[in-house]
Amino acid sequence: MPTRSFYLLLLLVWPVLSQAQDVILCTNGNEIKAKVLVITPDRVAYLSREPAATPDTLSLAAADVFLIRYANGTREVLRNPALPEPTADPALDSQIMYKRGEADAQLLFRPKGAFLGTCAATVVGPMVGLGVGAAIVLTKPQPDNILVPDRTLLVNPNYMAGYAHQAQKKKLAKAKAGFGVGIGATTLLLLALVANGVVTIGP
Repeated sequence: MPTRSFYLLLLLVWPVLSQAQDVILCTNGNEIKAKVLVITPDRVAYLSREPAATPDTLSLAAADVFLIRYANGTREVLRNPALPEPTADPALDSQIMYKRGEADAQLLFRPKGAFLGTCAATVVGPMVGLGVGAAIVLTKPQPDNILVPDRTLLVNPNYMAGYAHQAQKKKLAKAKAGFGVGIGATTLLLLALVANGVVTIGP
């Protein structure tokens, strides 16, 4: 039936449509899905795109916003966190920079293609999805996808090790989610085809 086909199509394209929005990254690590309207030195005005959100214009203090990632892929950094002060213990400095790398990756790194790539490959076949997902997870973050608050951090091996470790964890989580959605979409599609008599199971 056309209605079933519509819902199946919506299920498959929803992950793409849901990403066509701005994202406000706050200094406390929170993410807000939004449509950014105005940025002033003091405030960031936006319309919320969160589920069951109010249609009213909302605002945040600019000091509470670290970065805005726009729907077209561009990014704007509003506030750079201060770098930690060096200590007298080199080993402690290494640990601090490693943790800083993990924290920045958790906040800033976006595993492009991990969800949609794994999801699409899983629709082709579960084993294909597993293979593509594994390849995405094991691939090192591309330079254009490494966003840091201070470019000088890129030459710090301890910082980059922590960043890469957290980036891999985020890619793994997205790949797992894509695999699950791909399996679910394939199952629903098969059930719809069986219900419409397009595919038969058994004698």
